[in-house]
Amino acid sequence: MGIPDLSAVTPTVPTTLEEILDLEAIKVLKVRYWQTLDAHMWSEFETLLTDEVTIEMDRAAFESLQAFMELNQSGMVGQRTMHQAWGLPAIELYGDGMARGFWYMTATVRGDRFNHVERGVYEDEYRKRDGVWLIDRINLTHSIVIEEDGSVPYQEGHWWEED
Repeated sequence: MGIPDLSAVTPTVPTTLEEILDLEAIKVLKVRYWQTLDAHMWSEFETLLTDEVTIEMDRAAFESLQAFMELNQSGMVGQRTMHQAWGLPAIELYGDGMARGFWYMTATVRGDRFNHVERGVYEDEYRKRDGVWLIDRINLTHSIVIEEDGSVPYQEGHWWEED
């Protein structure tokens, strides 16, 4: 696990009202992503993503949105999560209705199967469709996963996989 190259994005300094509104809309989109994920609001969660979304977690690619949804829905049964962004996101508007962003996050996971704290970086891409920003690509890289007892067992592989 490591941190992606954060120099790959040059944050946009807004010079127009439209750019300010686009940046704020993307921030709200990411907040809704975490809120609906934490609340297990799967129908609304899915509406935040494009149909063609690509998703990677620690270099594991999901074959489809359906596969990602199935992991979340089954993996979060009996689990409570709380995702929190920290610091400011780096968001770059580029092209026509396209953007990318980096977000540092901490997630606390508690429940029947997992009890740990995750830290990592989301590297997302966004598309504006019919005036609405949606997430088109998610790449989550965990920098560390700390178990309740302080151990760090998932330095390689994927924390959600059973031994």
